[in-house]
Amino acid sequence: TVNNTHLVLISFVSPLIFIIITEIVRAIYFRLNKAKERLRFIYKLKIGNKKTIDIPETLAYLYINCGAFLFGLLATVDVTDIAKVIVGRLRPNFLSTCKPNVQNPYSLCTGKTYLEPGIDFTCTENEDIVNQSRLSFPSGHSSLSFYSMIFLILYIKFSWSNKKLGLFPYLIQLVLFSTAFLTALTRVTDNK
Repeated sequence: TVNNTHLVLISFVSPLIFIIITEIVRAIYFRLNKAKERLRFIYKLKIGNKKTIDIPETLAYLYINCGAFLFGLLATVDVTDIAKVIVGRLRPNFLSTCKPNVQNPYSLCTGKTYLEPGIDFTCTENEDIVNQSRLSFPSGHSSLSFYSMIFLILYIKFSWSNKKLGLFPYLIQLVLFSTAFLTALTRVTDNK
């Protein structure tokens, strides 16, 4: 089971730590090897009309990569939440969560393809719990874990460009994809 705490660790904390460590290692590597093939950029932060501050390349990359990651994460949360409300797909455990009180048992035998809440039945459980059981698709856990892991896979592709690493980046990318895939599978096995 991937609960909410695990999701925060997988989709938020671990990627940020991963990006920070990668940028620190890259900075150390390029300082030690004085990579001549690498073009050094100077980033300037403009404060007011006249004052500018030079920002080291490592801090600029940290800001850019972490900012892009967090923006994408928030966009994923927003799109997923909007889609959940629009689709309103019932979780597999809806009946046990709703505990319906069928007002007219004969209405179940009329050949209707669906029952209307409030007309054919009423839920006897807390309304907040029932509303949560209407938000099955798209899975928030799946969308957040896949966004985070695909972001890191692409980040590795473009930032771990040293040929001396061999197959190690591909192994890490496989582990990241497997993490997202297993998170999605647990949503199915947990009937969520």
